[in-house]
Amino acid sequence: MNLLSIKNLSVQYKNSPPILDGFTLDLATSEILAIVGRNGTGKSTLIGVLAGLVPTYTGSITFSGSPWDLKALEQTAFVFDHSHFPSFLKARQILRLFASAFKNGSETKIDDCLKLCSLDGVDKSFRHFSKGMRQSLAIAVALLKSPRLLIADEGFSSLDPEARERVFAHLKSLVRDKNVSVLFTTHSEEDCRQLADRNLRL
Repeated sequence: MNLLSIKNLSVQYKNSPPILDGFTLDLATSEILAIVGRNGTGKSTLIGVLAGLVPTYTGSITFSGSPWDLKALEQTAFVFDHSHFPSFLKARQILRLFASAFKNGSETKIDDCLKLCSLDGVDKSFRHFSKGMRQSLAIAVALLKSPRLLIADEGFSSLDPEARERVFAHLKSLVRDKNVSVLFTTHSEEDCRQLADRNLRL
C-alpha cells in the first residue's frame, strides 16, 4: 500500500501559468523518492502544499488511504533549506523544546540526534550557526519526531560530505528497519544516486 498518493495536483496563482498541472505521485512505505528539477518547476510548491503553506490547489492527496489532514501531518516531519529557530537558544535547548512538543523524545534520544548531526559538541546559540549547522539542526529536529514520513525540500544541500554520508546512512536504516518513507527535492544528481530508490523529474 502507498503511504502517500498525490493525484492530479494543480496549483495556479491568479493571472499566472500553472506551477503544477496534473501532477501525480505515489510513494510506497519504506521507499525513498527524489523529486528532481530546475528552479521554477514546482518542487518547493509541491512541498508547500504538503506542509499546508499553499492552501489553494486542486487534486487529491491521501496518506495511508485517508485524506491528507492534521493527523497525517502529525506523522510527518519536514526539513527545509532555510529553517529558523529561537536565535538565543543552543541546539540541545531547541531539541528539548521540540521533544516536549512532540511528547516523544528522551534525553538519550536528544543525545543521539545531536551526535548524528554533529551538534553534540556545539556550545553556541543558533544565531551563530553556519548554514550547514542550521540545516543539521533541522534534520535533528525532524528525526527527533520519529516520523513515518520525512519530507525534505533541498534539506541536505548545505551538509558537508561527511555529515551527508552519515545522515543518508541513518535514513536508509530507518527505511529498512522502521518502515519510514522519505520524499526529498534536490538539484543534486549525486544525492539521488546515494540516497534515492527512484527519481521523479519535474
